[in-house]
Amino acid sequence: MESFLSARAEELVSGGLMGLLVPTRKKASLILSTVLSHYPFDVLGSCLMDKATKGLLEEEKVDSFNLPLYIPTVEEFEEAMKSNEHFSIERFELLGLKLSGEIVPETLSMHARASMEGRIDEHFGSESCLICSLRKLQS
Repeated sequence: MESFLSARAEELVSGGLMGLLVPTRKKASLILSTVLSHYPFDVLGSCLMDKATKGLLEEEKVDSFNLPLYIPTVEEFEEAMKSNEHFSIERFELLGLKLSGEIVPETLSMHARASMEGRIDEHFGSESCLICSLRKLQS
């Protein structure tokens, strides 16, 4: 988080504002948030391995693909923001997303595409057509 904030500080105009939407979790919901946050990545991993098995991707590329992920607690996120020397919190609001318990494949594929399309293209190349697979999941 410190690296991210320092990089944004270099880009932002002096006195400018930055808005962030960051997923957080409650301390008590570690298991549930871990399961829900990793599920789309498990599906993506399965798709990548299937493509490697079919010879559409190099297995070494799949093995070297890494998405480090950590969902902080609200307190951890707030502390990271407060301890940063470049920014101050002007407004901090919890949006209170309610989970219905139902996992919708279209929502998962949209989330995966929005959060990972650039990294996937960068690692595997746009010709790998992984994004095409994600688009098909959405329709």
